[in-house]
Amino acid sequence: MTAVFEPGTSFEAYDLADRYRVGAGPVLLTGIQAIARMLVEQRALDQRRGLRTGTFISGYPGSPLGGLDQLLLGLPKEMADADITVVPGLNEELAATAVWGSQSAVTLDTERYDGVTGVWYGKGPGVDRALDAMRHANMYGAHPSGGMLMLVGDDPAAKSSTVPAVSERTLASLGIPVLFPRNASEIVEYGMEGIALSRASGCVVALKIVADVADGAWVVNPEIGVLDPVMPKTEWEGMPYTYEPTKIELFPDRIVGAEAKLYGPRMNVVKAYAAENKLNRIEVKAPDAKVGIVASGSCYDSMRQGLKDLGLDHDELMAAGIRVLRLGMMWPVEPTIVQTFAEGLDEIVVVEDKTSFIEQGIREILYGEPTAPVIIGKKDRAGVPLVPLDGELTAGRLLAPLRRALKGHAELKAAGPARIDLPLRRPRARRTSAPAARTTAPPRSRRGASAVAASAATPW
Repeated sequence: MTAVFEPGTSFEAYDLADRYRVGAGPVLLTGIQAIARMLVEQRALDQRRGLRTGTFISGYPGSPLGGLDQLLLGLPKEMADADITVVPGLNEELAATAVWGSQSAVTLDTERYDGVTGVWYGKGPGVDRALDAMRHANMYGAHPSGGMLMLVGDDPAAKSSTVPAVSERTLASLGIPVLFPRNASEIVEYGMEGIALSRASGCVVALKIVADVADGAWVVNPEIGVLDPVMPKTEWEGMPYTYEPTKIELFPDRIVGAEAKLYGPRMNVVKAYAAENKLNRIEVKAPDAKVGIVASGSCYDSMRQGLKDLGLDHDELMAAGIRVLRLGMMWPVEPTIVQTFAEGLDEIVVVEDKTSFIEQGIREILYGEPTAPVIIGKKDRAGVPLVPLDGELTAGRLLAPLRRALKGHAELKAAGPARIDLPLRRPRARRTSAPAARTTAPPRSRRGASAVAASAATPW
């Protein structure tokens, strides 16, 4: 359809950078662009709440977040107006150390700032390099008026990595909460929720961003940044608890004390924040359900598309007695939403990439309950593999597992024709997005190779 305008019609001037301004919209944003919008909206939220904050962001580029540094550096006015300082790191570890330093009360310019929000970015393998700095930052805690956010680019299908990259298990081993956005709007929302959660609990908070979310594009509404995070009131050992950072003192009892705070009252705040702010939601509330399905992030979208392809949309799921739970915070799994979801169910199906992780968290919450449902996911009731362990979960790959899990519980569409696998020839890669690959060249007498936006050892 072609729009027709009368002669003399005037139009407001529009600049592409308007999409990164507070309240702009509706606008089309990719996942990468949504990160820039999130940073700007966060500063505006702090100003509305009377907080004087700046943002320090550093990391190392690699797909699916390969162009983030270039995008942010290409918006000097927008970054300056929101008091955002972008300093790309020499590597992931140095960037993480610098971001951790932004949380120090000792170096904070208190005449200008109440706190500085620190943001680290990198791909999954880069998380491995940054672990020591992140472990220390999370153990001793972020500034309560600053906060620390990790933007983790995961690549479960190894589209541009030397190994499949999923980081939630690694992050959980450090006690770092993980949020899993599905689209551009959720990157903005979960990014701001993650910063608020970090300030409330002192934890570094990670956003897991997969390639389809980073590269996809969605319409974002102007009110996306109008959030009002609720700070939970918690108690520990019978006393009201308010988070304070732990001073780094090299005495074993003080260090162990910091660990006790992290996994005690601070993790309690994390779970309470998720419950208060509804980061996890029961999307299909079938009242007399006997089967429930749980998923998070992009796996949730793949699961819902797979259900739709089987003839099960929202109304059909309600009629069949099938509940659906979407986890915005995939770790730690918040217990009250799981207990509410599981009430009356005979079986829970967990859909997630790679090995069982969310599945284990749900099983730990419900273990020992007299009416606990059977929990399946990577294996069915008989111990036979169900949800694939390898690669990335797409709607097509989930059709067969969902059909098996729901057989006898709902009327399903007949299986379609068998898939035809065509041979694929990939052209030889010539360039990568990793700076080291662009700037490092072997001597002419030697051979060299590089991995796409990743690290690889190659003999010269």
